[in-house]
This record gives sequence, C-alpha cells and structure tokens, in this order.
Amino acid sequence: MYGYRDVSISSERVPILAGSPSEKSFDLPDLSEGGFERCFWLLENRTFRDAEASDFREALETSVKKVNQQYQALLAQPGPAGLCKAWRFSRQARGSFLKLAERAKRTPFNLAASESLRPAVPFLTASGAGEKLQQLAGATKFEGTRRTLSSFARKSYKFVMKPEECIDFMCALARKLPIDIFKGDEAFADIHSIYLDSEDWQLYHKKASQTGDGATLLRLRWYGSSDPDHFYAETKVSKNIFSHQPSCKTRSHFERNSLPEVLKGQHSLRGGDKARFMESFQASVRRQNLKPVMRTASRRICFQAPDDPSLRVTIDLDFEALCEDKTANWHFQEKPLPLSMFHREAVAYTLAIVEIKIQTEEDPNPPIPDWLQQLVKDHNLSELDISKYLYAVAALCKNQIKFVPEWFHASISIPIDLYSESGEPVAVRIDPRTILKIENLTLKWFAISTVPFGSVIVSSRRVSQTLHLISLAFSMTFVLYATYLYYQRIQQLSKGIALAPDRRGIGFAAVWMSAFGAVYTFLIDFEE
Repeated sequence: MYGYRDVSISSERVPILAGSPSEKSFDLPDLSEGGFERCFWLLENRTFRDAEASDFREALETSVKKVNQQYQALLAQPGPAGLCKAWRFSRQARGSFLKLAERAKRTPFNLAASESLRPAVPFLTASGAGEKLQQLAGATKFEGTRRTLSSFARKSYKFVMKPEECIDFMCALARKLPIDIFKGDEAFADIHSIYLDSEDWQLYHKKASQTGDGATLLRLRWYGSSDPDHFYAETKVSKNIFSHQPSCKTRSHFERNSLPEVLKGQHSLRGGDKARFMESFQASVRRQNLKPVMRTASRRICFQAPDDPSLRVTIDLDFEALCEDKTANWHFQEKPLPLSMFHREAVAYTLAIVEIKIQTEEDPNPPIPDWLQQLVKDHNLSELDISKYLYAVAALCKNQIKFVPEWFHASISIPIDLYSESGEPVAVRIDPRTILKIENLTLKWFAISTVPFGSVIVSSRRVSQTLHLISLAFSMTFVLYATYLYYQRIQQLSKGIALAPDRRGIGFAAVWMSAFGAVYTFLIDFEE
C-alpha cells in the first residue's frame, strides 16, 4: 500500500457492472432511440424542405429538453446510486444524439450548423456527474504548479473498458485516490493535443515499429477551452530496453501568441531549464521539418494523492481525432467537441482508455499495487498497449503510412467483442506486411512438409511401399495444417481479432516429426 488516505464515498452499495443484476434495479427512463424517436422518424420520412427542417428543429429542441430533464432528475437522486443511474442514462442518450447527428449529415439540414443546437447540453458530457463524484469522494486541487518546466519518468499500464461502466470503477477508485482537479472546479477536463510529424510520418513509423524503443513524439497540449490562451510543448520518449531508460515526458508552457514562432523553431527564451527544453523542442522541429498533422481530444478525469506523484490513474472518455492541414500556412483554429459531429473526416474510439502511471525512480518496472490490480480485475478492464496518436494515424491516414501497430487490430476487435451481438464479421484494413509474414510462415510449413516424403525418396529401394505411404501421409498432414492455419489467421485479421502465438503448431510439428523419425527408423532397411 502507498499510504493514501481512505476516502469513503458512502455505505450504500455501488452497482458493479453494466448488465449485472444490480443494474436492472436502476429503473432508467425508457430511451427508445435515446429519447429522439420523432427526430429519427423525420429523418427517415421527410425530404427536408424548409418547413420540414423547421419541424425537425422543433422536435430536436423538445427532445433535448426532455432528455436533459430526465438526466438532471436522475443526477439529483441521493448517493452513488443516483450518480450511476445518471451516468448510464447520459452515455445511452449521448450515443443516440451522435447517431442522429451523423444521419442528419446526409440531409440538406445540417444539425451541427445550428448554433442553438450545438452540443452544450448536460447529458452529452454528463455535466455535473464529475462534480457529484467530487462531492461524494472529496477532491484535491493542484494549482500553481502546471506552468513550470516538468519532467515525468513513468511506467504506464493501459487498459480499455466500456464507458458506461467507468462510473463503477471511478467510485471504487475514489475510495483510495482523491480526484486531481485540472482547472477550476471541474472534475473532468477537456484534453486537446496537436501532434507534430514529418511529411513521411517519420515519428509515427518509429513509434509504431515492432519495438518502438526510444521513439519520440512531439505535441502541443492544452486543457479546457477549445480556444486556449497558452499551450504546453511536450516531448514524450518511449522506454528504451537497451539503455534501460524508462518512458519520460518533459513539457513547458508558452503563450499562444508565440505559437507561430515555436512551430518555425524561432521562439527564443533566456537561459534556464525551460529555455533549454524549448530550444531542444524547436531544434527537433527544424531538423525533421515537423508540422502539425493530427489533432486529438478527449475528456479526462485523474486520480492522484496530494503531493505524491508516485501513482496516477487517468481515464480518457470520448476520444476523437482529426487530421490537421499539413501545409506551411497552418495556423491554430478552434475545432469544437465532439469532433465527429462537426467534421465528417473525424474518427472516434468508443471505449474509455484507462492508464495507470507509476513513477520509476527506484524500480524500472514497478508493479501495479495489489489493491489497484484487484480493482482492475473486478471491473473487467482489458489490457491494451494503445497509443492515441498511433491509433488516430492508423485509422485516418491508411493510404499514407507503411504499416499499422501490432495492437491496432486488437483495438478494433475489443469494442466489437464488447458491443456486437450479431456476431457478423466486420471488415477491417489488414497491414500488407502482416499478410506477407503469414504467407512466408505458410511457405516454411510447406518446406517442412517435404522432409518426410523427401527422406524416403532419397532412401530409394531401401524402403517399402508401406513407408512410402506413411511418409506421404505425414507430408500431407503438414500441408493441410499449414493451409488451415493460413486461412484461420486471415479470417481473424479480417474480423479485427489479434493473432495469438501458434503454440499448438510448434507442439504439433515436434510430435509428428518425432513420430515420423521413429517410424522411419523401424521400417527402413539398413542392410541394403
């Protein structure tokens, strides 16, 4: 244990997981089509002339008001039970609202274009839920330290989970770790990042390579407002297994009016650690000709003990990404949340991303504390070594990159496994390098299959017809197994399922080759 104070929420039992018997007692309002039934009906049955667009607007405003009232009523219920009800209701209503916005893009009426309908509505972001959790659990503010030069050496463990189940995990986690408030009094903070890379995606390919050891990412980050007054310049270096260096993030802030100079590598500061870091950051920008290429956004809540950065847990919800304009004339411009509603080219990740960060001052591979490991197990978090930047590039820039990260297909398959009920195959893009590796492995299996039959051919007259037939059977077994394995792997990749090591194949080859060796030894005629 780390000696954190135990923050008790309530003696009332908090429901554990969505879909559990405890959730059925929630008595949530009926959310057929998320409360937007008439809006969906109008989209399906109207050609959207002016009068019909007006009907749609009126129906939407009525539905939004009704859903907000239902959400606020649930949130007002006392204790963690009311918080959990409101959270799950919010997630369901949010999904339907974004689905409605996506369908509206296909009509002359653009839902996102109306200022009165922009998503500043409580249920969309579960507004007030974080504050209620803060009231129940207590919170600690960290103000006045975020603008200085800072460096973090950490070991990170990453997991994903269904966002509607996050509330149970957060309630349990808040009993052990206080909530870290980013800015003001909001428990959830909007996190915005702009990633820099070269025209040929040099930083992406280094990070996405099989090892990625020592890979560096450069980004600009800010919190809260979509129109910030200052940024953080951040350099994030992956762990290096050769030098035994842990992952490290270093950052420093600068004012918004300095942004053009920073991106050109021309922003100058006086001496000091901050000046040295900014010069190093800008030197990388100049040397590799880095430009803004990707914008990501998410809503984050953090848990950390006061003045003790040794353990930090972050939960990122509603992650979205959008390609930036890579021209030389790029300039910062506001892009509102949710990106997927306002930009057809945006991509979203449906699961919540949980990251456990442990400082590595003494141990380069510190384990997760036992109590936290138990929480991870109890709430069915799925471990996935996901990178937000790599995921965004792999999803949005498929035709510009050479390969995708090894975990990319798993990042797709996990949401499918959690949410898909039909079991129908889902088509995904397969990295050509992965296909070539599978084909090469199959050809190696075919080469092994020639050993049994080839051995009896070389032996010529010293073997009987029986041994010829046995060796042929062994060879054909290897061919059939390799062919079956090839089609199985291609099918798994097509469904977005990550490939597992072929332990069965290694054992299969060892047993059959040993068996053939024994049979060959007994049946060959050594006297001829």
